Amino acid sequence: MKKIFLIAAFIILSLNVLLAQKKEKTKSVEVTYESATFYVGQVVYFFKRVDNKEELSVGVTNKPFDAEMKKKIKVPKGMLEDTKDIEGLPGANPAMVGKKFLIVYDNEGDVVRIVHNEKKKKK
Repeated sequence: MKKIFLIAAFIILSLNVLLAQKKEKTKSVEVTYESATFYVGQVVYFFKRVDNKEELSVGVTNKPFDAEMKKKIKVPKGMLEDTKDIEGLPGANPAMVGKKFLIVYDNEGDVVRIVHNEKKKKK
């Protein structure tokens, strides 16, 4: 019984250490939304870093499943133009261009999500 308790305690401790390490390595970069290009199979979002003006792009699949992309990247709604208001393929939503976002990376350096980073105005 004592061995089972020690093994369980070791497993729980190991999991807590792994979770803490994963949280520590997750990072984000503050960016400004510049534009987007819609391709068959993916959308490429273009940003500029706030701190050093470096240009960044993030390719996001628009397929339900894409074996080439390791993870589905979460993107806020409204980043692309509404297709019922335009002819052809959508581009960047003009109302979102120039807004601040965070690009969030996992501990392996892969983008996992894009988060709107503007403070909402109080009414």
